[in-house]
Amino acid sequence: MKQHLLHILKILIPLSAILTGWRLPAYSQPLAFPLESAEAPRFWLDTGFFQQGEQVRIEFYYSIALKELNFSSPAGDSLASFTLALSLQDQSGASVFTDTHNRKARFNKAALTDETKGILDQIVLSLPSGVYQLEARLTDENAKKFSLITGQVSVPSFSKELSVSEPQLAISIQANAAGAAFKKGNTAIIPNPSRRYRYHNAMLYLYYELYNLMPADADSSTPLSVVYSITDQAGDTLMLMPRQRIDRSGRISARVAGLDVRGLEDGAHTITVAVFDSSTGRSAVSAKRFWIHQPAVAVQLLPMSPDDIKRYRDQLKYIATHDELKLFDELDDEGKTNFLLNFWRSKDESPETPENEYMQNLFSRIDYANKNFKGKENGLNSDMGRVFVIYGKPDDIEQYTWETGRKSYAIWRYFTAGGQHSFVFVDRNHEGIYTLVHSTVEEEIKNYNWEATEVKRDYYYR
Repeated sequence: MKQHLLHILKILIPLSAILTGWRLPAYSQPLAFPLESAEAPRFWLDTGFFQQGEQVRIEFYYSIALKELNFSSPAGDSLASFTLALSLQDQSGASVFTDTHNRKARFNKAALTDETKGILDQIVLSLPSGVYQLEARLTDENAKKFSLITGQVSVPSFSKELSVSEPQLAISIQANAAGAAFKKGNTAIIPNPSRRYRYHNAMLYLYYELYNLMPADADSSTPLSVVYSITDQAGDTLMLMPRQRIDRSGRISARVAGLDVRGLEDGAHTITVAVFDSSTGRSAVSAKRFWIHQPAVAVQLLPMSPDDIKRYRDQLKYIATHDELKLFDELDDEGKTNFLLNFWRSKDESPETPENEYMQNLFSRIDYANKNFKGKENGLNSDMGRVFVIYGKPDDIEQYTWETGRKSYAIWRYFTAGGQHSFVFVDRNHEGIYTLVHSTVEEEIKNYNWEATEVKRDYYYR
């Protein structure tokens, strides 16, 4: 009788599930990041896992395209209002984390037609390794609609030997980013939650962490080495970068890299980070997928006369790296257009707003330099112009006009949280062109005896 009853229950339980529409909860399905919600308002969600003592630092990155949100229109502007709620439960169903981002963002109407504009943010927490049930809910408050991403998240454990985190894929990496969002130490890592990169994008940026660099049996004087490689969907190697040395500096090291991926075809690719310790024979490997996307409609080219190209390059030359400038010089007109669009977008410290404040501020400094400083070609190419563009307006200026036996000179001072920095400029030839002769900034020119060697002169102007 008991066996007969069990047989009936085995039949009735699945049948009742079908009749009532009951199904296994979505969170029972393992998630493969990055993820895009299936319904509007759509959003992207990605993860990063990093060792943090005995726990794991979990970073959830999300992005929302403006076109996915509904906007009201007060006073000619458009106002978006949304809520992103993220929660995690352990396998017993107990809540272990809940966070809610309530956001209001105002955009002018022109920005709403720009498909590159969106909202980008992250949620950071710490948990032990294990399997958790995730729910991420985006609610458009204006439309009263929501979309969900649910499923299982597997939080990895890290080896006690040499190991490497998954690389975090980024839109850009900004060094010495005081006050910026997405900071790790003094560096801002601007995440790319979709891991989609446009065809002709100049650089693929990544951040990763190395752990247990100093095992007991390792030779501390022997450097580690790292190799980056990119493979396609078939596993064929498309790019293999030369091996790079890594000095041991403690047990943990944070690393960044920028890889030139222009020319990669549409589709899925994998970036692999392989670290080798020759003193112990140990190695660690980590990888992450990303996608190259070629827009169906080509970007309208910017004007590309020789004068235009020179102007664009002048705008870049004090803030772009040597490799970025070299790449810009090698690109064709379409490549230069895409490079400029992506470069300035990567510098936008507030991607949730329609204005690129960084670019506007830099162009304002360039305009000021050209109008107020004198150089062999223009104010931007003078030493004063360069310093003004890079460091901004000085907090204090001492100006000394020429007098008998001395040349004209100026001292610019900047007051920062780290202390005072100064720049000394001298008008060597009495032409109004001031040359930088000394600075207390580490990477700038040094001449602590500048007053004796640069300001004093052996002749008089008549």
